[in-house]
Amino acid sequence: GHVGHYVKVVMDEVFGKDCFRNEIVWKRRTGTASSNNEFGIQTDGLYFYSKEPNDFTFTPLYRKDVSPEEIAEKFNLVEPDGKRYWSGDLGNPADRPNLKYTYKGYQPPKNGWAVSLAVMEQMHQEGRLIFPKSISGRIRRKMYLHEWSGFPIQNLWDDILPVQSQAYERLDYATQKPEKLLDRIIRASCPENGLVADFNGGSGTTAAVAHKPGRRWITTDLGQPARMNMRQRSTDQPARP
Repeated sequence: GHVGHYVKVVMDEVFGKDCFRNEIVWKRRTGTASSNNEFGIQTDGLYFYSKEPNDFTFTPLYRKDVSPEEIAEKFNLVEPDGKRYWSGDLGNPADRPNLKYTYKGYQPPKNGWAVSLAVMEQMHQEGRLIFPKSISGRIRRKMYLHEWSGFPIQNLWDDILPVQSQAYERLDYATQKPEKLLDRIIRASCPENGLVADFNGGSGTTAAVAHKPGRRWITTDLGQPARMNMRQRSTDQPARP
């Protein structure tokens, strides 16, 4: 927290300001301790940079581990056969003149529809469109629960716990990060069979996590305890097919 803004300036110099994508906030503890002179610290910051401003790999990620109450609130409509859905917008976020067509007498949104006429007709045939009673209203689409990818993961990561004292992955390494944290970073930024590099390998979490979903990896560290941990952890990894 005290040096993050200085690190950001240095990284802008190294990678380029135009290559900065996100600051990610990881909520790593609940922080129940009180202080008389400052707010408690619950979070760490991660800086996400790309190699080039407009040429980089990014895979959107989704999470479905949400409560039944959240599901019921989002998918608040139900078909006669019991399928849950919600009413989704059919407007395009960008101005698309080629998608500004009238459908069944309904005028397009300001920027045009989100789909082509052919797709709109297919959705109509499949019963996926919601037509308003008034001709001046807006057509919407049915977004079904069973087809839902999940909530898009944003830049606040509050669903990943730190490595607990009793966790199977704990190696008693001071700066050890949870496998779920590294897995999310790798899956979002490295394609399958891509190469992951960690030059401060520590307990070897990055290499261990990269190995599981089929990424290649390089990891190094200057400290002998770290190298011993990394060597043992890599030995314990199952062979990939």
